[in-house]
Amino acid sequence: MSDSTITDIRPSPEPVIYQPKQSAIEALKDVVRGAKRVNLWWALATEDLLQRYKRSAIGMLWILLSFGLFLSVKFAIFSVILDVDVVDYLKYLATGYFIWIFIQRCLVDGCATFISSEGWIKGRKLPFSIFAFQMVTRNILTALIQVLVVAVILVLGGTEWTPNALISLFIVVILYPINAFFISILFGVITVRSRDFFYLVQSLNHIFLFLSPVLWQPEKMGALWDNLLVYNPIAHFLISVRTPLIYGTIPWTSVFVVLGVTAALGILSMAALQFAYRRIVYWI
Repeated sequence: MSDSTITDIRPSPEPVIYQPKQSAIEALKDVVRGAKRVNLWWALATEDLLQRYKRSAIGMLWILLSFGLFLSVKFAIFSVILDVDVVDYLKYLATGYFIWIFIQRCLVDGCATFISSEGWIKGRKLPFSIFAFQMVTRNILTALIQVLVVAVILVLGGTEWTPNALISLFIVVILYPINAFFISILFGVITVRSRDFFYLVQSLNHIFLFLSPVLWQPEKMGALWDNLLVYNPIAHFLISVRTPLIYGTIPWTSVFVVLGVTAALGILSMAALQFAYRRIVYWI
């Protein structure tokens, strides 16, 4: 039999599925590119605030008034119920509620990081981290207005400033924005994939207000704090700032918990963005 009569039977090649090239550090590159677009995310954040209070007679002063009024009502009720020193509790409540509002806002707004910017994401090729920087900047600007109330209460309440208060300053100025950024990335990706996550976070926010030492003091909770509530990470974000600021002592356990949570959120958020980097535009 000649070679020409031999039928050369080869298996048909497998269909080729196109996979876009993706660097192993695409998420980190995105953050770097986004950080460089300061003018854009600053403009987006300020525009959000201006639009929110558009046509209002007093504008963003409502941020200050609503915070002050809500704080006053909580103080009037819980200072009587808990039977505590009025001045000390007012400082305790003001700092705790200020921190809680910032955390709550970052958790809820973080879920909407990408879905609220659908037009931008689908219309232009921009780093996804821009919208995380936008969310963090907007909440920081809001907090800068609200902190005026807290500062007045602390000064009038005779708070003694100690070197240990620098721990509070470091956590608030450095770690809080970093955590807010990581949360906006992580929660934003999860919510783009499943909208139910947004409603879950909203529901848990109301629960964690009472599970965190915003209105109550840990030393008065006894075994409930030691056996259960101490495992709430939000509690340590509150304690690590409030204790050095008001009482002049450093709660090292809470400080280390905050550092650990920051590292964990950083890893999880970058992993989530890396995984979803080329999927977000389709999921949204």
